[in-house]
Amino acid sequence: MNKLLYFLIIVVFAGFVVQRAFNPFEEDQKIFFASANISNASAKHFPGNVLETFELKPFYNRAVYYGIYKLAQPLHLWENKYSFIVAVQMIFLSFLVLGAYLFSRSHNASVKNQWKLFFITSIFLVTAGSDSFMQAEHLAIGLLLYAVFFLSQQKLVFDIIAGILLGYVAGLKGITLLYAGAVLVFSFFYFRKSNYWIVSLALVIVFGTSILISWKELETAKLLQGNGLNLRRFFDYFRITYRFVCIDQAYMLSLVCCLVLIVLVWIKNKKDKPLFWKFIFPAALMFALVVPTVVLQVGFSYHYFGLLLFLLLLTRSVLQFEGTAYFAMLKKFIDLRIALPALLMYLFFSTPVISHSKNVMQYNLSNFRSEIAVNDSISKIIPAGERVLFLTDGVLNFYSRNPSACYEFFPITINRLMPKYPSIPVKLKPRYEATLSCIKNFTGNYIVLGENWLPKEKYPGVYPDSNYVAVANLRSVQRTYLVYKRRTKEQ
Repeated sequence: MNKLLYFLIIVVFAGFVVQRAFNPFEEDQKIFFASANISNASAKHFPGNVLETFELKPFYNRAVYYGIYKLAQPLHLWENKYSFIVAVQMIFLSFLVLGAYLFSRSHNASVKNQWKLFFITSIFLVTAGSDSFMQAEHLAIGLLLYAVFFLSQQKLVFDIIAGILLGYVAGLKGITLLYAGAVLVFSFFYFRKSNYWIVSLALVIVFGTSILISWKELETAKLLQGNGLNLRRFFDYFRITYRFVCIDQAYMLSLVCCLVLIVLVWIKNKKDKPLFWKFIFPAALMFALVVPTVVLQVGFSYHYFGLLLFLLLLTRSVLQFEGTAYFAMLKKFIDLRIALPALLMYLFFSTPVISHSKNVMQYNLSNFRSEIAVNDSISKIIPAGERVLFLTDGVLNFYSRNPSACYEFFPITINRLMPKYPSIPVKLKPRYEATLSCIKNFTGNYIVLGENWLPKEKYPGVYPDSNYVAVANLRSVQRTYLVYKRRTKEQ
């Protein structure tokens, strides 16, 4: 029976991997690799080419996607976009699965429990929603799994590697600094290492380097986001309807189960101080990971990956204590009071989630094909290699063979700030004016404008003047593009 169960688990897991690998990119991932392709076309070598390429994420983040791009490059798949997507996602999935394997070997639990932790971790990471897959938060969790493994070893070189990984994660994005700090505190609490100063020093050096390199980018991204406190938006994520639209929200259900477990164990054993602190620490860690998400007023599912990090660390801690009285008590509560209702709730919620996931893949494939068709139509109008003024959201650059005439290949400062002008942050005015100047002073032959992203009623100042004539109106599933060509004397 056990062999059959394990076989079914492996089959289901393999199915998740294949489904994930063949699901086309969402918008953000297309922009990540459009940026990597621009870096690759630069005359400069790494890291100069990545540093000079525009993207809102910091240098450490862009460097990873550039590295993945270079790993896929020997296969010569860039021109065949779907094959490139599959190859890139297989590379990233391999990175996640290997990280899950090392994470499961980061403690001395039984082999059975190590495999349990491996499959739990892998399935959580592989089944991330398509909008969350390969985001900075997702990448951060993967890197942190490696860091936990190295922290669990008793060698100086591994401590240095762990510190480097933690520092790199801290520099991926603003919120990932918290993720790295949480893992550092967690490892100090459970591993009790004597040479934490080495880990901390490596973290500070690597993270400090990121700040020196990416300070302006971080400041620009923060100002463009306009984050602020919005509790209503956060609590919307607890509505039951959200369970049916994004697989990431299943983490909220797991969070509730973990909270109930913590409360039950505390009530039963409140006089046992070591046990009390074993659970108070994970609870504090959980709230530390979720509170900044509330404060920053973020609402995409990948912003809640801090909850996944908490669940993985808690799962690892629970499985570590098998064979002790502590675990026996835990197992009693988990089996009788948590596991059964949690399993029933998971089955209830997972069915529409899996159904929706299938629909998402079909939708993404349909959208991908329509974008390929749009780019083919544009390619018949604009010669390959011709510099183009792109006034789009960056997705088209993933497909296009034409370089951008402006530094911002998707002019996000215009998109975010023009409706607010002149009431925009003083620090962003030079960037805004430089981008607008590039648009206004463009004298090339072709302009591609995304009507959905820059509608004329809100952005009249960026629409081409009478020197250009619209020669095509093209539609993909999600977007409408206008292609303009400079008038000739005959026109």
